Amino acid sequence: MPEIEYSVQGFPAAELKIRASGPKLKKDVQDLLQHAAQVALSEMQAKVPRGGLLSDNEDGTISESLEIMDRGVSGYHAGGAGGGGYYEVAVGPNPLTAPAHLRHVLRGTGIYGPTGNMIGPVSKKAMAFVAGSGRYLVRERVRGQRSNTEWLHDPREHARQIIALGIQQFDVRT
Repeated sequence: MPEIEYSVQGFPAAELKIRASGPKLKKDVQDLLQHAAQVALSEMQAKVPRGGLLSDNEDGTISESLEIMDRGVSGYHAGGAGGGGYYEVAVGPNPLTAPAHLRHVLRGTGIYGPTGNMIGPVSKKAMAFVAGSGRYLVRERVRGQRSNTEWLHDPREHARQIIALGIQQFDVRT
């Protein structure tokens, strides 16, 4: 029976890794990893937060930065003298193309963010912005927004389930 290990971890990109012994499994492992990554990517793209009227800016959108990123040569990392190499892909926002506001979506802002403070104007008495309904709002202070990471966690768990099921099928065939 082949020895297979796997993990799905990392944040904000989900890193999917599989280590398997036995040359017969190479193609099956690569296919399984790509399938799990594609499912996770599709689910992330469907669930990614989309802002209001002014959400598209010169940085682009979070959805545009989501992709499957191979790690290493064809996603394979050699294990060294004792063997033990593994296949890996990452699914999520590409750090090179992700918009600047992604960190605020992931960490939260205002009282919900790292500082824990209300958000207020820097040089004026109040702030003006367009609400999701299209109305203009003027406020002296706002609470901010909570972090929004569910769109990353659910696809990561789904990818973990796909890999676990695929590995069970490898065990049955060998």
